[in-house]
Amino acid sequence: MSLMFEVDGKALPADDCSWLLIAPCGCPCGITVIGRGDDVLATAEQAMKAFVPNAEQRRRDAKAGWKVRLGLRKEVHQLVDDCKHTPRWGVEKTPIPEGHVWARQVVSVRRGNGRRKHLVPVIGVENRSEGRYGAGETPALCGSSTWHWSDKWWDVNDYPECVRCQRAARALPSIASTPGTDGAPAVVTVELPPFTEEGQR
Repeated sequence: MSLMFEVDGKALPADDCSWLLIAPCGCPCGITVIGRGDDVLATAEQAMKAFVPNAEQRRRDAKAGWKVRLGLRKEVHQLVDDCKHTPRWGVEKTPIPEGHVWARQVVSVRRGNGRRKHLVPVIGVENRSEGRYGAGETPALCGSSTWHWSDKWWDVNDYPECVRCQRAARALPSIASTPGTDGAPAVVTVELPPFTEEGQR
């Protein structure tokens, strides 16, 4: 007996159906199959978890208006790769001050890693990647400080942005702002204190 789902009032087999990720602006921007080997994404909650593995980020996304809906597999052709809404996908990106990147504290599995990504001066990431052990810790915009910052995609993707870093970035006096393209965050040029010889503020 095959699993059946109701789409637009019609009972259809799971193989004909998919879960669509809908952005706050209403544009469909992602799709996933219902059947994944032995696993079945039978509920919207399971589908959202497949799209967004991090629980904190899922809560934030739901509050912002992201949702999933059951649809037909052929609707993949209706996915929008270039949303025309402003802001794109209906989400205002956090401005990234010049000389900063999103990074997460990555120490070791045993000692624990950060649960969120922070806006960190590039020098803080470089200190770790170059092995500059004497450089000391580098503070993020929110004040969190560590030597163990990493901006590698596998360390920052799927992790929520620090809310205090978001607020601090939006509060910085903007000199020039360039909106991001192709989904990239906006880049904001700001005046920041100069670095010391040790590479720290």
